[in-house]
Amino acid sequence: MLLNDDDLPDLPVEFRRVPIVVQPRDSVPKDNIVDNINKNVELISSWDMIRNCHVHDEHAIIVSGGSSIDFKELKKLQKKTNGRIVCVKHSYPKLLKAGIKPWACVILDPRPIEGESTHGVVRSTLFETVDPSTMFFIASMTDPSVTKLLQSKTDQVYGWHAYSQAVANTVKNQEGKSLKINEKLNVPEDTTFVNGGTCAAMRAIGMMHIFGFRNFHLFGFDCSFPDETAIDLKEKLEDGRNKYMKVETNGSEFWTTGELLAMAQDCEKLFDNDAIEMNIFMYSKNTLVAEVFKTSKQADKVYYANLITKQAA
Repeated sequence: MLLNDDDLPDLPVEFRRVPIVVQPRDSVPKDNIVDNINKNVELISSWDMIRNCHVHDEHAIIVSGGSSIDFKELKKLQKKTNGRIVCVKHSYPKLLKAGIKPWACVILDPRPIEGESTHGVVRSTLFETVDPSTMFFIASMTDPSVTKLLQSKTDQVYGWHAYSQAVANTVKNQEGKSLKINEKLNVPEDTTFVNGGTCAAMRAIGMMHIFGFRNFHLFGFDCSFPDETAIDLKEKLEDGRNKYMKVETNGSEFWTTGELLAMAQDCEKLFDNDAIEMNIFMYSKNTLVAEVFKTSKQADKVYYANLITKQAA
């Protein structure tokens, strides 16, 4: 368990606060991702949805998987703005249960459908109910087992390509910059690659920006847990490290994980980027990302973890 400064008087250790910077990496080997891409190119027939569109004033309501989602507020906002609701796999069943039919669900997961997600849910159970009106935008790097399951339930399956470290012949991305694309991939040179971050929710923002949206409303972008009662502090990662950590930003503390912290960093970069034309509205109250959003565009902002650094003599 990571301890805070209140514990210092009773501990025979020295503490210091250290900045945390998460270096994201692909969750499966690069060869697996290349294999997934080539298989999905064969499985999915429609790849022409992701293309640059004219800028417009419509609203995109992006719903990530955090527990802070206020469904009443979301319904009210959707009615007011006539916004397009775009979700991820973890928020999809929650929205359907609340009587909300998402316009689209963005999927970015190179791991098999029968496995357990980072939220501790078997992935296949997230798609037990599929509404016929939902479009599923499946990243080519997604495990083909996910694609096959969704294709067995709906014909609303569309492919897109996510730029990642596994992708290395030169094409142009949506900003006109040169990208090196793996020569082993069966991907056309004029492909529009979607950038945006380490998770489906961040890529959904990038995708909708390509579609011409400039008004973004973010729900469930927590990147943290309500408190320690919502998690198992004894849970470990495969390498033996604690899965959960307590971080601090702007004087507020939050329980999070490495993957969620990487997403928070993605959010911070987005919020602080004046070069990206967009209006962002945040609805995740009392969360790590909400705290980040409060003070965005501050260059000196940093996350801290209270770590035991030296055993006292």
